[in-house]
Amino acid sequence: VDNSDDIVGWHVFGGEGGSSAPTRALYYGDSSDPSNLNYDNDGINHGSAKIPLSFGQEGSAVTLTFDAFFDTEASPDFDALSVFAVLGEERYLVWDKSQFEFVGVWSSYEVDLSGFAGNIGVLEFFFDTVDNTINYNEGVYVDNVVVVSSCLTRACEIDADCDDGLA
Repeated sequence: VDNSDDIVGWHVFGGEGGSSAPTRALYYGDSSDPSNLNYDNDGINHGSAKIPLSFGQEGSAVTLTFDAFFDTEASPDFDALSVFAVLGEERYLVWDKSQFEFVGVWSSYEVDLSGFAGNIGVLEFFFDTVDNTINYNEGVYVDNVVVVSSCLTRACEIDADCDDGLA
């Protein structure tokens, strides 16, 4: 993890106090007081949680699935969670908060990473408050992160079958 603040940021947390995580999950917030979870440090804060990753064999179908819980501002412009595929010095946005479903409930997400097949890199979960207001909510949890790569070459009957949306 790489956090802009010593207390507020990404860490493993859950199953304690008022946490919304059923067991342990990756949590963005201040867990120093389990009875009062939030991500407010009176300023703007952000952090990255990075997972080294092989994106499977070249040409294979690669899928990321994860569960997320948001207790943040609903607007995708603030308290923003983004997921990046990082190859060397390049970061590619593969998912962002604009695709989230509901505040206050766990939701599952699926992301096609087939465009990165054949590479070794990093999967990065990045949270940014963007501003210093309304950061007193519980925060963000990410759990059940799974990347699956088929051993078979991805079948494309027409070009659109293999369009992963990446330039």
